Amino acid sequence: MGFYFRKSISLGPIRINLSKSGLGISAGVKGLRLGIRPNGRSYVHAGRYGLYYRQELGRPTEPEEETSPVASSPTFVYDPVLAGALKDRIQGGLAALLQESYSRPRLDYLAIFVLLVACATGFLWNWIAGSVLSIVSILGVARVSSWETRRRTVYLNYRLDGVVLQTYQRLVDSFNRLASCSCVWAKTSFTRIDTLAGFKQHAGATGLAQRVAARVGEGTPPWVEANVQIPTIKARGQTLYFLPDGIVIYDQTGVAFVDYTDVSPSIDTTRFIEESSPNDAMVVDRTWLHPNRDGGPDKRYAENRQLPVCLYGDLELRSPSGLLALLQTSRHDVPSHFAQTVTQIAAVMKATRTSTSTDENADAFRPWVDIRAERFESLNAALRSSVRGIGVRTVAGVRWTDLLLKNVAGEGNRLVHSFLRVLAILLVSILVVLVPYLLAVIFGFA
Repeated sequence: MGFYFRKSISLGPIRINLSKSGLGISAGVKGLRLGIRPNGRSYVHAGRYGLYYRQELGRPTEPEEETSPVASSPTFVYDPVLAGALKDRIQGGLAALLQESYSRPRLDYLAIFVLLVACATGFLWNWIAGSVLSIVSILGVARVSSWETRRRTVYLNYRLDGVVLQTYQRLVDSFNRLASCSCVWAKTSFTRIDTLAGFKQHAGATGLAQRVAARVGEGTPPWVEANVQIPTIKARGQTLYFLPDGIVIYDQTGVAFVDYTDVSPSIDTTRFIEESSPNDAMVVDRTWLHPNRDGGPDKRYAENRQLPVCLYGDLELRSPSGLLALLQTSRHDVPSHFAQTVTQIAAVMKATRTSTSTDENADAFRPWVDIRAERFESLNAALRSSVRGIGVRTVAGVRWTDLLLKNVAGEGNRLVHSFLRVLAILLVSILVVLVPYLLAVIFGFA
């Protein structure tokens, strides 16, 4: 991996870029910039909200080189809009709770670090102290982790019924169809091929589409428990959870929420040239690896085989807030069924929200959010309750053990009962000393 230096200086709409290769300059506003690289080549870059256009203009005094068709052709980049950049990303109490639960610091990680340092210090001082601290640390970490889980988790209870339940079930069924595809991809960019050299090099394709694999299945958002199946799509560092009341988007920048009524699905089909076709794809044609303009094979190439041309389905999800998801499926008919279900659930949501018959219809898609009392419990209060709980359990355990020894000794036999008490105390004392010693021997501190 090589290191490089880059510094940018902004002077209003003009930006000066300093790098190891020289001085570059660009001018423009947000969403549209013209620039010149240190090597003299100029370019234009435009776009916002995930859809971008970039064109290399070449040197002012040199013609565009036909031997580099990919570099000279316009490229459309489909960058996903991060959750932190979506407009109106926090809508209502549910999304705010999910954002708070997802972004707050992990106190259990802090507790593990602090207790590990304490254990190491204890072993350096004395192996008995280190062993005792290890046992206490294990119990403490378990308690803090349990408390951290309870305070973060949001419980969603959807009360779906009637047409609302049927509509959401159709959405789940359409996701099952999507998941049944052999391949599902997320498109990243598209480059047009407008030269003869590019046409011959890329099997007669008119463009190059870059894509990455997408995972379609079922899951729940982090720190969320729900009483319904939640379809999910994971691709390019983002996870989309299709809840009954909207799409929740998670990535490294946070949480965003998009209502189904704001989503505009669109579908299309694409003829895609593959090295080998997926087992469920429809092969509609065949082409040569190096074709002529008339479609026949170019006989100048010794190795010139035929490639399948598959018919794929394209699914696009957009919203005015900035949502952009571009998927491609190996089965060309699956996106149409999914787009129909998204349109149907949006129509049902609009109908229930405008209904004045009952309040239940107006809130049909909204979940009942259950937040446990531990969520508002401080760590200090949790530790105090843990100590009290340990004390109560210890006293209860001693009483139960004493009652057991009394039954073993027999009714009225106080001498044997007292002897068994002393024996039990000695046994517990030996275990208290022996367990830390064995731990020290195992870890090499004794």
